Amino acid sequence: MFSAVNSRDGVVYLFNPETAALSEFSKGVESWQGDVIADWNYVTGYPVGHEWQVRNGPLPPGYRLVPKIPFSVGGEFSADNMVPVEAVAALKYWGGFALAISDLRDGDQFRFNPEAIEGLRCEMWSPGEESACRCFA
Repeated sequence: MFSAVNSRDGVVYLFNPETAALSEFSKGVESWQGDVIADWNYVTGYPVGHEWQVRNGPLPPGYRLVPKIPFSVGGEFSADNMVPVEAVAALKYWGGFALAISDLRDGDQFRFNPEAIEGLRCEMWSPGEESACRCFA
């Protein structure tokens, strides 16, 4: 999730990269910090990120943990479901995914290949080593 502030009304929104949906998170910047603290496990993803790093080492700069099976189609919020992907590659992937599901109604069938995200994982990356890989160079 990403936070964004609407300059017209001062409301802080969460952006869901899987669905491209915006949802109101805080009434303003002043209350944003308290709202993050109140729901920090969800908002920051700390429990999953921490468990993943304990197993695999630090995430290299410029990378994000991305679910192999998206949360919006039932993927688990767990370290086992996460893979490291460069941030730009992840956002390009989620843009295509959001477009693919944008016209679906609840209950519609959708084919999803859970191996798709594996193709974005840089082969050069391995736990504990810094990579010069640029997936979209």
